[in-house]
Amino acid sequence: MKEKEWEKYVWKKLLADFVKANSPSEVEKLLELFITEHERQQIVKRVAAVSMFDQGRSYREIGERLWLSSSTISAIRKSMQSRKGYITRHARWKVEGRKKKKFSVFSRRGGANTKLILPHGKLVFPQRRK
Repeated sequence: MKEKEWEKYVWKKLLADFVKANSPSEVEKLLELFITEHERQQIVKRVAAVSMFDQGRSYREIGERLWLSSSTISAIRKSMQSRKGYITRHARWKVEGRKKKKFSVFSRRGGANTKLILPHGKLVFPQRRK
């Protein structure tokens, strides 16, 4: 059996075990066997983000309330729109190929410090030359 076939077989077996569970506590026991506390928290945050999108909340509000990055929020939104499931940007790059962004660095001069503002909005203070 090839690796992908084996993965599908094991996944279907796991789903069948969830279907056989008679109560939420049985499902919880199954999940505790396979996922860490951190993974559980991430799943809860993603489910909450979907709910907040359905309520019409903004990326900013979702990020501030759930402590999720804009990349994670974007991946959740794309999974909702495409119905293909959650996929990280890194995994999407593997499949689609990484698209290079065109950007320029803007500089603002203010006082003695030169501040560089990059496209992601973060300020960078370059080191001074001696």
